[in-house]
Amino acid sequence: MSAVASFPRIVPSGAVALVYEAVQLGVLSVELWDDRVIVRYAAVPVDAGAEAREDEHWDAHVVPAVREASARMPPVIPPHPLGDPRRLHVTIDDALGTNYSFDGGGSSGSGWRYTAYLSAKPAVPAGVDELVITFSIDGDATATTAVPLRNAVM
Repeated sequence: MSAVASFPRIVPSGAVALVYEAVQLGVLSVELWDDRVIVRYAAVPVDAGAEAREDEHWDAHVVPAVREASARMPPVIPPHPLGDPRRLHVTIDDALGTNYSFDGGGSSGSGWRYTAYLSAKPAVPAGVDELVITFSIDGDATATTAVPLRNAVM
C-alpha cells in the first residue's frame, strides 16, 4: 500500500523579483510537499497605464477572438504588446545544488496579468533553509529572489 501525501507546509512570500515593462513578477508562496515543491507566482501591472494596456488587449483582441472561435478552437489571438508571456522562465535553486525537474504547472489570467504555479521534483532536501527563485524573460531581464523556508506554516 502506498503512503498518502501529507498536507504541505506553506511558505508565504509576496516578494517581487522583477519589474518588466511595468509588470511586477514575483513569488506568492512556496509549497513544500513530501515529494515535490510548488512555486506560486504572479504577474501584476504596476500602474494605471500598464493595467489599461492589459484591459485594452483583452477587450480588443481576446474577447472578440473567443466570441468568433465557435468553429475553431483554440481562438486565434493577436500577440500581446509585450510578447508571449511564455517567454518567462522560472527556475528553482538551493545551496545543495538540487536538480529540480519541472513536472507540471498552470496559470489563470490573460496576457501579462495572471497567477501561475510550477511543480517540480524532488522534494526540498532536509537541511535546505532557502530556495532561490529566478525569473528570466528570454534574455531581456533576469532577477532572483530568495525564499527563506524557516517561515513555513502547516
